[in-house]
Amino acid sequence: MINIHQLTKKYKTVEALKGVTLDVAEGELFAYLGPNGSGKTTTIRILTGLARPTSGDATLHGFHILRESLQARRQCGLVPQTLNLDNELTVFENLDIHGRLFNMPRRERQARIDEMLGDVCAWRYRFSEIKLHTPERQNRYRAWFWGLNFCNYLSENL
Repeated sequence: MINIHQLTKKYKTVEALKGVTLDVAEGELFAYLGPNGSGKTTTIRILTGLARPTSGDATLHGFHILRESLQARRQCGLVPQTLNLDNELTVFENLDIHGRLFNMPRRERQARIDEMLGDVCAWRYRFSEIKLHTPERQNRYRAWFWGLNFCNYLSENL
């Protein structure tokens, strides 16, 4: 759940956020869209603890972003516009490294990678370098990685 009430952020002469208020319920799908300069990045920076609001309040799953910042940040997951895949590594190595970054145990990491390779029909490509794959296939790896398994592991084990 995300609860934001009258969130404001001022940078010297620029008011980047002007009293943003919104509530996102648990299980609700939410897209935060707007033109360049509308405050999307500023809002995310505040919610993730990278910036402090000038005024207003926000909680993530009930944790206040300032008073309980560590717990609030643990509730965050971020899907960047692009997931960096190392072009010099194989498909397997890329997935293995990302699993290690999330402290996923080796056996579970291996099982999830095997599952993913089957899901995207890529078992035969597991030891080929990412740079040899089409952009479409690379996007399949990114989508699987963020949408299905490693993120679920994180939410189950934090």
